[in-house]
Amino acid sequence: MPEAHNLTDCLLPLTEEQVAVVQEIMEELEYDGVKCKELMAFTSAEFASHAEVAYLSLELQRLTFENVWHVFQDMLPLL
Repeated sequence: MPEAHNLTDCLLPLTEEQVAVVQEIMEELEYDGVKCKELMAFTSAEFASHAEVAYLSLELQRLTFENVWHVFQDMLPLL
């Protein structure tokens, strides 16, 4: 999809085993008493859960770059 917008996909492909290793490391790491996963989160777990309930209530078939703004607008009053 990046190519469709004249961009370059710089992500490194990982096997399932490599992803499992990364997840394991993230579970074990912490900084100043805070788990790595929490430090890398964009929102609190509570808000993420609330947003997921709102998103699922919309019963969307697919989330795409074309409809993401409309989905955001539909979710906003639910949050």
